[in-house]
Amino acid sequence: MRASSAYQCSLCPRSDQMQRGLKEIETPESRQGTRLHSYRAHPDWERRLLSPDEQDLLRMGARLEREIFATINLSGDAAYIEHREAAMEWGDGLVTGHPDLMRIYPELDITVVIDEKYGWVPVPPADVNLQLRCYAIMAPTRLVYVAISQPRLPAEDRITIARYDEERKKQAEQHILSILRASQASDAPLIAGEEQCRYCLAKAICPALAKAVTMELAFVADLAPDFAPELSKAKVLDVTESRLAQASDTQLGQLLTACALAFLVSTPLKDEIRRRIAAGEMKGYTLGKEAEVRTITEARSAISLLVLGRALKREEILALCDLPLQKIEHAYRKASGASAKEARAEINRLLADVIEIEKRKPRILKKNEH
Repeated sequence: MRASSAYQCSLCPRSDQMQRGLKEIETPESRQGTRLHSYRAHPDWERRLLSPDEQDLLRMGARLEREIFATINLSGDAAYIEHREAAMEWGDGLVTGHPDLMRIYPELDITVVIDEKYGWVPVPPADVNLQLRCYAIMAPTRLVYVAISQPRLPAEDRITIARYDEERKKQAEQHILSILRASQASDAPLIAGEEQCRYCLAKAICPALAKAVTMELAFVADLAPDFAPELSKAKVLDVTESRLAQASDTQLGQLLTACALAFLVSTPLKDEIRRRIAAGEMKGYTLGKEAEVRTITEARSAISLLVLGRALKREEILALCDLPLQKIEHAYRKASGASAKEARAEINRLLADVIEIEKRKPRILKKNEH
């Protein structure tokens, strides 16, 4: 079991078996996370190749690391051995992992482990975080400090630290062993849920997830086009709103979870169906025509060609353009060396008369139960 999968396995014991042999799912966010971890492990790499935001995150990661060590406050002159992204294991390979930083102080019999999270989604704090619990039992010393840094979170939530002494390490070993035993059992259950399904490689083929979505969405399933083709979109919306208004808080919470699960599985599900149709499977379904999306790759040349061809005047072209504020701020930062906060303030000041602020609906967040 990978340390990073321990929490997932605790929520859905069979998930480890379901994911064996499946290919990792790459997203722009996961690729950025891998890139940032690699740069943190190799401080000599040229960082000017990264975007200003990524450079900010790396600087913040380094600052949070210093804060963690200052908080733990070990002897300043104690010798240590440092590993970054080194492969570690426990129990002859029963648990494996790659801590971002493991610093061992042999004379003090202390290890400090830091795990950096560069995503937007908060993770469980260090004292209950199962990935760090795995790292704690991997550490070769009597006393272990484990810490999480999350640069994207509000300042007060960016760092959490936990301490494992000998007694707590023994308890942690028993806890991780219980998760391992449950996940390796032949009758290990599949238990769908937003947290455990979010990063699961098997979500497109998981019967428990499909059942969970189907069961909760049965609330409005009879309104689907296949069952009620005579209903207009307006009528479907009207009936749906009426049913939701009469639903209990519990029903609404279950529906929200089902919709989140359906969203998680949507893209990999469609990719799997496309693959099967191409292989001659999935009878009753066919592939439509591939859509062609046109993109202008060089805006400056495009403007010149349109003006020279007398298709449009330059002012008419400018009236069609949308200026992405984030890209403007990035360009300003690159030219001026300003911080993200300074760039945002300056661009807001300069464009105050032409910036329109749109307020969007707030996200619905489940209260943290950790």
